[in-house]
This record gives sequence, structure tokens and C-alpha cells, in this order.
Amino acid sequence: MIRRDPSLKFVCPVCEASPQERCHVNDRIICFESHLERRELAVNGIAWNAASASQDVQLPRKWRAS
Repeated sequence: MIRRDPSLKFVCPVCEASPQERCHVNDRIICFESHLERRELAVNGIAWNAASASQDVQLPRKWRAS
């Protein structure tokens, strides 16, 4: 069973792997897991999306879509 990795939605800040591309150490060696920094992006991104979708959270004006 393949588990979907939410961090694959983001560009990796360490190895610069594109979205939907697995992290790599160099061009030949693919990592089993995403880099920690990429996983943190995913956790923060998911938390941000959940918070911004909530009616209780007011986004600062500069962050709102115009």
C-alpha cells in the first residue's frame, strides 16, 4: 500500500525537487523520505490552509486575495 506524502505538494528547499518528485541526495540516489525541511513546509502549509478556512481566523489585509 502506497502512502500519500503531503510534502510532495511543495518544492524541496534542500534538494530543489519539484512538486510530485521525491527528494534526492544527488542525481542518482533518491531518498526514502522527504527532507525534514520539506515535511515542515507541508505541516505548516496544511495548518495554514486549515486556519485560513476557519471562520474564526481573520487574515491580515495584506495576505487576503484582492
